Amino acid sequence: MVHRLDVGTSGPLLVARTVEAWNWAKDRIYKRDQLRDYVALVHGSFKSRNAEGGEGLEERGVVLANIDDAGYTKYSRVEISEAAGESATTFYEALAEYQSESGRDRYTLVHLRLETGRTHQIRVHMEHLQRPLVGDRTYGSKARNTWLQCERPFLHKVRFVFATFPSADPVVVWSPLTMAPDLCDVLRKLRLVNGIDIMNCGAAEELCLRSSHGSHY
Repeated sequence: MVHRLDVGTSGPLLVARTVEAWNWAKDRIYKRDQLRDYVALVHGSFKSRNAEGGEGLEERGVVLANIDDAGYTKYSRVEISEAAGESATTFYEALAEYQSESGRDRYTLVHLRLETGRTHQIRVHMEHLQRPLVGDRTYGSKARNTWLQCERPFLHKVRFVFATFPSADPVVVWSPLTMAPDLCDVLRKLRLVNGIDIMNCGAAEELCLRSSHGSHY
């Protein structure tokens, strides 16, 4: 196994068939020569004001916040620490906004791209923006919106671009959200307010290519 996903995260993994290929792939990851795209459903709207009453978040941006995993165990969490943490960069773009049937609760489907690969990076970065992932009981409220019955963090890897060994030819692996039926069930309980209707999008390509512009994507 060349890399890993957080427990509860779905999507493709890269497995090396030889030691040479494993070392080569790990070096590519270290040099950030791979693309990893995810979709996540987070609490809140990117247009609404934050908890302190300040202006809402931009619908497209980058999180630059160092992550400290020195004290991390499978029973604990990582922390944002500019002094003790390692650099971590996550690009994000809001794709669609949802609301509960009552209209009281708002949610946003977000496309994320990792430039680095720190432990729990997406989850702690989204919490840092005060937009924790639905179903994340480590970086969000354990009792929040239990009616959605999301039994894991709503996080799915939709695209993985890597180079084969030894030719270095690029390979693109797509994994549409429909390959995570439990997460699709969560979306069906919500009403789409605006943005991409990912449930009827068809291919993950449309989702990813829509955000593949500029230096961020």
